Amino acid sequence: LLGLLDEFNLAPVTGGFASGHIDLNTHRDSPALDARVSLSAVTVRDALPGVTSLAMELNATWDGRHLNATSEISGPFEQPVRAELALPLVLGEGIMPAVPSAAAVEGVATWHGEVARLFELVPAPEHLVSGVAELDMRFAGPLDGIRASGNIRLSGGRYENLLLGTIFEQVSLNSQFEKSDEIDFVLTANDGLDGTVRVDGRVDELSVGPRIEINL
Repeated sequence: LLGLLDEFNLAPVTGGFASGHIDLNTHRDSPALDARVSLSAVTVRDALPGVTSLAMELNATWDGRHLNATSEISGPFEQPVRAELALPLVLGEGIMPAVPSAAAVEGVATWHGEVARLFELVPAPEHLVSGVAELDMRFAGPLDGIRASGNIRLSGGRYENLLLGTIFEQVSLNSQFEKSDEIDFVLTANDGLDGTVRVDGRVDELSVGPRIEINL
């Protein structure tokens, strides 16, 4: 069943199993949702040979006013990727719930581990990336004005392009931000000889579509 996601270009998932339950009540006198979904043996298209499958747990509850959801993705990358989401959700004019205009949304995404294991799932076999990564991000605000707080770090990294023969060692990425729709970052690396590369960049306009500026 999950393989249909790839057939219809919804997600690069080629197989897996799903189980759980979803109880949704849209009666106006007692709207509610209780969902527990588990995905197992999930395989990703174009992942490197030998990469083990993924598993995912998704839990969501709704009391007619607020939706709270948590998810955890585990696989061959040490610590699971965890995310949380909370937002107002009410019945609209139809039978399906809707997010009120200007409603405040809150979210959290965290992960820590060796990025090489995670990068094995990326369909780019000509690129090799390694290093210890730390992701701790929080999002808050209305849908048209989301602000981000947290940090993204990579230490002891290494990048190799197998097609071009390019190698960067001692790759380091640091980024910290506080209640902003802009994320500034600094990336440094050794070119394997005597040179050092430094990249100062910014990702902004998070709420309307990210835009990236880079200075070398």
